[in-house]
Amino acid sequence: MKIRSGFVSNSSSASFLIPISCLTIFQRLAIKCYPEMAKIIEREKGESIFGWTEDPDSPSWLIKEDDYNIKGLTYMDNFDMSTFLDIIGVPRNKIQYSDHCPYEWKEFLGDDEDTN
Repeated sequence: MKIRSGFVSNSSSASFLIPISCLTIFQRLAIKCYPEMAKIIEREKGESIFGWTEDPDSPSWLIKEDDYNIKGLTYMDNFDMSTFLDIIGVPRNKIQYSDHCPYEWKEFLGDDEDTN
């Protein structure tokens, strides 16, 4: 049996970036309000789809939109964002994913701290 000593982390991080030019207004709003939209989708389908391990009323994904992109960042990936984006019809080839966060929260937020 192998025994690992030292620091072990189970935390995860993820991010995505989508050019807003390839999104409909509905898709932009759905992404920005993903917890509410996900609850509606699950209620309509009658099943759990997104693997919630977070409190749906306290989302772990931080969503930000600027003049060119909508982006998401999380340090604890407790919601299946890729399935959500598929369901609302975001083209997969337009999404840039990362399994790590390429920027810190402060850099992500920019000058303002408005998450929407």
